[in-house]
Amino acid sequence: MPFRLPVNHVKFLKSDYEEPTDMEKHKKELLDSGKATFHEILREVDAQYGMCDGFNYGSNGRYATTTMKHVRKPVGPMELFRVPATESMNYGFWMADPVLKCDPWYKCRETFHRANCEIVKYVERGLQIDKMFRQ
Repeated sequence: MPFRLPVNHVKFLKSDYEEPTDMEKHKKELLDSGKATFHEILREVDAQYGMCDGFNYGSNGRYATTTMKHVRKPVGPMELFRVPATESMNYGFWMADPVLKCDPWYKCRETFHRANCEIVKYVERGLQIDKMFRQ
């Protein structure tokens, strides 16, 4: 097993992020100040709230299926990150480079049809006419 360096996940958080200590008090403050509605707070409690039409709540099996489909809350961990944790998360890193704007290196190349020679045409025509042509 290769040695892995420990990753400090705290440095990826936004600088103004503060972890709420008392969730009930925090939610009450949000409701009183008008920063959040009741439905937004309910969405944090129930991950499926607002994501479906309510049909999934009628059956435990349907609810479990919806949960297993990885329906995510709109408030996710990516909103806490200030910068991408790895370079693979930094998609579109080359889009702002003015040198690459006129370069077509990322576009698909034109494909050319390969014409068949006379021998290939003869064998294909023979196979169409007689199934035993190959033997």
